[in-house]
Amino acid sequence: MEDENIETYRIPSKKEVEKLEKAEIGEEVLLDEEEIPHFEPRWLNPNETPFNMKLFDCREYALHMVSSTGDKNIIEKYIQMQSSDGKEYIKENFKEAIRIKCNVDFPFPDTDLPDGILFRSSMMEEKWNIYKYGNQLYFVRSWTGELRYITDYEKKEEGFVIREIAMDKDDFKEENIAFYVDEVHYLLISHIMGYLIPHPLPNDVKDSPEEILKFSFSEFGNRGYFGHFTIH
Repeated sequence: MEDENIETYRIPSKKEVEKLEKAEIGEEVLLDEEEIPHFEPRWLNPNETPFNMKLFDCREYALHMVSSTGDKNIIEKYIQMQSSDGKEYIKENFKEAIRIKCNVDFPFPDTDLPDGILFRSSMMEEKWNIYKYGNQLYFVRSWTGELRYITDYEKKEEGFVIREIAMDKDDFKEENIAFYVDEVHYLLISHIMGYLIPHPLPNDVKDSPEEILKFSFSEFGNRGYFGHFTIH
């Protein structure tokens, strides 16, 4: 049984801060959005999704779950990451890296990603920070500052392409290579380009609602609406 007296900590989102700032002294402030609908976590048939493919519906967690932690060190790190421009990862990255060859094409005309912060978490329900410097992209976990991936970046006449993904050898699992490639693709399309697309699930996650929801929210937070297992 969980200890009900354990303190948990959370950084409010910008919208929540705005609500609190506008509130009168003593006024009760409802931070939840009552108008957000609820969804049953289940596998959806292709004709039930806008993507014409079988997907697991994670919207109940993505739209309603609130992130918090009982670890003050994580809160302090999250706050620290809010002022980081990501340049520290240029020199301080993996002690020993695994490199994955790929060919992930992004055919977006007139798109050339600028140097600097491409995406930074604005609330604890957003789990990633993404940076670009030179011809490399850096994918970092927003809570811990853990560098997860470094990729190359090759500009093309129409869009850009990624041909190599590097990650820490200690985190690498050969059976999840397809997931790593799919995750980089998903993060670029969803977080940087701003499109809603299904997120990948590694094949070592159990096919149960509880496990899929737990992984999806932990990995993708409020942007993980629909999940699908990676196909080798």
